[in-house]
Amino acid sequence: MPPEVNVDLVRAALARRQAGDLDGAVKLLGRAATSDRSLLPAVGALQFELGNGRLGAGDLDGAADAFQQAARLMEGDAGSVFNLGVVEQRRSRIAEAEAAYREALRRDPLLAPGWNCLLLVEKAAGRISDASAAGRRAIAIDPSYYEAVVNLGEWLALLGRIDEGRRLLRRGRAIMREAWAALSGLGLAEANAGRIEAALSALRRSLAFNPAGQHAWNNLATAEPGLGGVLLALKRALALTPLDAAAHSNLIFALSYVPEVAPADRLREAQRWAHRHLPPAPAPNFRNTPDPARRLRVGYLSSDLRRHPIAYNVEDLVRAHDRQSIEVAAYSATPTADDVTQRIAGSVDLWRNVAGMAAQGIADAIRSDGVDVLVILAGHAGANPLSVAGFRPAPVQVSFHDVSTSGAAAVDAWLTDSVLHPPGTPELFVEKLVSLPCFYLHRPPDEAPPVVPRGEGPIVFGSFNNPLKLGPAVLETWARVLDATPGSRLLLKYKNRFSSRLLQAGVQQVLGDRVDFLTDDVGRAEQLVLLNRVDIALDPFPFNGSTTSFEALWMGVPMVTLAGDRFVGRVGASLLAQLGLDDLVASDIAAYVARASALAADKVRLARLRSELRDRVRASRLCDSERYARSIEDAYRALWSEWCSRR
Repeated sequence: MPPEVNVDLVRAALARRQAGDLDGAVKLLGRAATSDRSLLPAVGALQFELGNGRLGAGDLDGAADAFQQAARLMEGDAGSVFNLGVVEQRRSRIAEAEAAYREALRRDPLLAPGWNCLLLVEKAAGRISDASAAGRRAIAIDPSYYEAVVNLGEWLALLGRIDEGRRLLRRGRAIMREAWAALSGLGLAEANAGRIEAALSALRRSLAFNPAGQHAWNNLATAEPGLGGVLLALKRALALTPLDAAAHSNLIFALSYVPEVAPADRLREAQRWAHRHLPPAPAPNFRNTPDPARRLRVGYLSSDLRRHPIAYNVEDLVRAHDRQSIEVAAYSATPTADDVTQRIAGSVDLWRNVAGMAAQGIADAIRSDGVDVLVILAGHAGANPLSVAGFRPAPVQVSFHDVSTSGAAAVDAWLTDSVLHPPGTPELFVEKLVSLPCFYLHRPPDEAPPVVPRGEGPIVFGSFNNPLKLGPAVLETWARVLDATPGSRLLLKYKNRFSSRLLQAGVQQVLGDRVDFLTDDVGRAEQLVLLNRVDIALDPFPFNGSTTSFEALWMGVPMVTLAGDRFVGRVGASLLAQLGLDDLVASDIAAYVARASALAADKVRLARLRSELRDRVRASRLCDSERYARSIEDAYRALWSEWCSRR
């Protein structure tokens, strides 16, 4: 005979539920279920309801507990496990969220929201094919599932499958009338395709539907052809989400393009970032043995360990480290891994994929691994997790390849050289400057074609830099260079960005019809071939080229640069100093024009440089990975010894 139901407890539980006291209802019905286990699913349903209430109130820990109880009591229910995954994702417990989503899908393989959330988790972890497959499962189950259509469309566009991504995002517009999220994603896809006018149209329509759309403002910053529009969009995005560290870093990076920003203002914005986004510095409690002579574990943290300029600068360094002295760890927050990612992963002693992890989780992994020196690559650029520094996971923390000061007191040193930061530099920073004999190391591009001698014809100046670097002062200076070199032309390329009529019109307003635009988005090998059409590279200012400059020099194209007053404005001077070409470095605009026109007139020197530059670059410190690695190791060792002396 089954036990009798305690009717009074059940009635009391229902009364509590009707009164809104879910905690009390759960307790009473749970007591009733001790004598009648058939009530357990009903207790689970109340726990599910309780979890939703706690989730709505922002009590993530309480919600997680309630959903766990619900999932245990309702063995076949997928909704409680799915909601647990949502809570875990909000708590930045990505592995736990993924496990919950997978369990929910085991219970109900047709749960489209489960596949959609799995897409987001797989995407954050950099599992490209798995993320795409999860998104396709979601929309196969429910073709009108707006969120899944938008998420998959944005993901495919990010992977470079622009046309497929655009088709999905346009489908999202058809599903929902005020499809601001689809329009925002479509705008970014169009911008990445170089269709600036279409991108601006989509993003402005998105913001008309939802003026508070922070992602749309961020995407608008990517699409805007002018620096003023970029800064306005980023400031609006940051105003909407003041605690978004990545959006704030984007603003700091954009300020590097602006000539008028004073050193004190740049420092102040970086310190504001640190104050707003970094946790209070924890009390040092390191287990690292303070022995200045022992083998060091050096960790490199980056989201750019892929086909990216940062990877081109560090790949040969990590490979050349002296393994008797240095153990190399890499913490890759790279969401779209490729062949370069695989090469770097194969050349380090310890590889950790931290893509999608919260800053504290990354810091915990670094601390657990016993890293002695943490090198944070390009902290305020791209999606690099500079916030990790605030958790102080390593005794020594170093900034490398960032555009300016990190602003974070937890970052001990900033690697530089004597050209980038000469004595008396007006640039301000919170870190200790550590000067290397040579700051840059570039991996020679394997896909580089032979240098082709230039034939007869007008001089062709060129720049393959981001058009945001081509402000009014730059274009006006280049107009003077063309004026001083009769018959000369200027060749501009940056991905497919110059296919925009807006951009072309802005350039032609200053340079007239003396400029040619290359509009195709080509691979690196094809880009290097195009440099054979250029006689002299013109470096923009105040934000110089870096990898673009190295590639020009490798292809036998000499460069004229203007040395500015900050790190990013002295990159060209640093590169040319290593090649003995200091005479191509100008200290003011008049000298820039004079040096460019004089080099254009010296056809003998141009021909000689074209034939010998690649060999000169190859023989310089710029490509000497062994020598470069020793200098970096000396810097790390000195910083480590300083830390040991304070123990």
